[in-house]
Amino acid sequence: MQFIDTAPLYKLIRITGPGHNLLGLWLASGPTEREPEVDAVVLNPNEPVRLNAREIVEQVMRGVTDACRELNQPYYIDKIQYVTGDTPPVEIYRWLAAEILRRVHAARS
Repeated sequence: MQFIDTAPLYKLIRITGPGHNLLGLWLASGPTEREPEVDAVVLNPNEPVRLNAREIVEQVMRGVTDACRELNQPYYIDKIQYVTGDTPPVEIYRWLAAEILRRVHAARS
């Protein structure tokens, strides 16, 4: 797993055998009323779209909620980035989002 810190954008890349997932999160400075913007990256136009943006947002926000509860610290997401041809299941993005925030939190502590 590779963690990339280019604040305010943080990325986590996970490759396991034939499976691959990339999640990028732009952190917001405070709460916002709108849902995070989604940047769905197409790396290979010949690759089928395997992931649904709405489901990605749902899983990421669950992961953010999990991490905020665990870390006792609020974090807010401005934008979500993922690759459309990445490997299911979509539930991995919940874990990836929480892991990004754990690493950000550890670096700031």
